[in-house]
Amino acid sequence: MANLLWLADVARQAGLDVEECDDWTTRGRTYCTMRPKGVVCHHTAGPAAGDMPSLKLLITGRKGLPGPLSHYGLGRSGKVYVVAAGTANHAGAGGWKNLDSNCDVVGIEAENTGKDPWPKVQLDAYVVLVAAICDHLGIDTSMVAAHREWAPSRKPDPHSIDMDDFRGWVQNVRSGTPAAVAPPAQREPDSVFEIGRVLVSRRINDFHPDVRRAQGLLAAYSAVGPGSMDGVAGPKFEKSVQAFQQQKGLVVDGEVGDITWRALEGAD
Repeated sequence: MANLLWLADVARQAGLDVEECDDWTTRGRTYCTMRPKGVVCHHTAGPAAGDMPSLKLLITGRKGLPGPLSHYGLGRSGKVYVVAAGTANHAGAGGWKNLDSNCDVVGIEAENTGKDPWPKVQLDAYVVLVAAICDHLGIDTSMVAAHREWAPSRKPDPHSIDMDDFRGWVQNVRSGTPAAVAPPAQREPDSVFEIGRVLVSRRINDFHPDVRRAQGLLAAYSAVGPGSMDGVAGPKFEKSVQAFQQQKGLVVDGEVGDITWRALEGAD
């Protein structure tokens, strides 16, 4: 395996607080050789307390998925934990702009339960770290992807970060904008609504199989397309729901509650 021995230096030279985990320079999977041309951003979905409580998991892995599970961990304090220099099991099946392997991308796991607001110090560090990696690799900022963009049918992370905004912040840092002012105030956490009897995210956070089923039904019966069949209830999905509700003489609120869900099921 071709180890990425530059990981700690690149983060430290970007002005970040760096902790090197024991044996990180020799840690990695051996099924392929690292040839990174992109970055995939994650959240850990770990415990609510502590700076980086998921660190041991990132190093050792979990049942059915051996570690390392990322190259970097990013604590709530903005501290960067260097986990592994070799291939990590982080992205999995999926792809982004012709990249389709764990060997193609550097993985960053940022500590967050998947619901909590992002501390600004952590979000700032996320942006600076990704910018530094892109500069080192000599890649375009467009090669930075959320895990949910890499695997839209499987993954929701990193939650509540609009990736077009994020890539814009990264590009600002790369262009010389002071890091401290790169990320604007993040939006409010996504609202939720019912689809059938299940609460799902209104916007970009969460894949849910019921949303994907609704998208399929809406594609057939709504005058407005719901967007891709990705299980994510985004703005196109909401407009499609509204169009369907108008067709059926229902309350037009863009929410798939029991009545709208039954109408969709009946249409099928």
